[in-house]
Amino acid sequence: MTKGLVWLVLRQHRVVLWAGAVLVLVAAVYMTWQRADMVAYINAHDIVRCRGTARAACWSDEEGFRPNTVYAFERKYAGPLRNGARVCVAVPALIGVFVGSPLFARELESGTHRLVWSQSVSRTRWLAVKLGVATGITLAAAGAMAALYTWWWAPAHAVSTRAHDVMGPAELPWFNSVPYNAIGPVAVAWALLALMTGAAAGLLLRRTLPAMAVTLAATVGAQFGLRALRPDLVDWESGFEPIGSVATTMQLGYAWEGRWDWITDSGRIQPSGVCTDVDWDACMARHHVIGQLHDFHPPSHFWPMQWAEAGICLAAAAALAAFCLWWIRRAPAV
Repeated sequence: MTKGLVWLVLRQHRVVLWAGAVLVLVAAVYMTWQRADMVAYINAHDIVRCRGTARAACWSDEEGFRPNTVYAFERKYAGPLRNGARVCVAVPALIGVFVGSPLFARELESGTHRLVWSQSVSRTRWLAVKLGVATGITLAAAGAMAALYTWWWAPAHAVSTRAHDVMGPAELPWFNSVPYNAIGPVAVAWALLALMTGAAAGLLLRRTLPAMAVTLAATVGAQFGLRALRPDLVDWESGFEPIGSVATTMQLGYAWEGRWDWITDSGRIQPSGVCTDVDWDACMARHHVIGQLHDFHPPSHFWPMQWAEAGICLAAAAALAAFCLWWIRRAPAV
């Protein structure tokens, strides 16, 4: 009976399945082509030297490396990387709206669930099988997209060329939602959360279109909410930068900068906006400022932050799945 239910769920969602397969296939071809071209460019122009503390070599005429080569790399690959990430970031919402929302709402709305329940299939098994199949589809699709984009992004990650970035194109700092939400476990966890959000909405509302609207709004809202909390998922690191320093901690580490303040020679902390004078140097001298204290997230926080956010999403998804099981057992038969 379980095999029959699996076949039924796959058949009910065959259009979405085929559309998803085509999307993943097209993405695989495009990302493979873009990555191969980018790696060839990096190797041909020796841009691998443009990372970390070796960044200065990229701008040295004596080394035979001109700035226009670096900028050409950014102009050529920033746009495709950004647009590819946007497609990947949209995947969780698409899964929630077109897989999660209709998963239960379509049958409850049309009444076809009664036929299944009358075939010696309990409501709990019906829900568990449908959720299980949808989860498998989601893991496959979101996992493939995340793996493809992470693989494409990796060479750019290795050739950072400007402060505050962890990838070549300066317009794509690692802590922005694009590409952050398209990479690693966060991309998969968000897809599962969106799926469960859609499933719960469909179960409660029993109408497909309202469930889709609620799922889209909830997914987008949750993404914005966690984006605001993301800086505090991992403890900030602190650093001191003397006045006049050229190579700062953040420039060398391409970090996500947080709060910063001035420190005086007496150890007193002055707020960052203390000097708004036209004569900035005179203001610094008047306040006896000797350096800057700042909080920051170095690139090494990327994966801990990813796993922390993924854990929150997976916990929320598990809670929604448990709620669906609880609800179906107690909901009145219709």
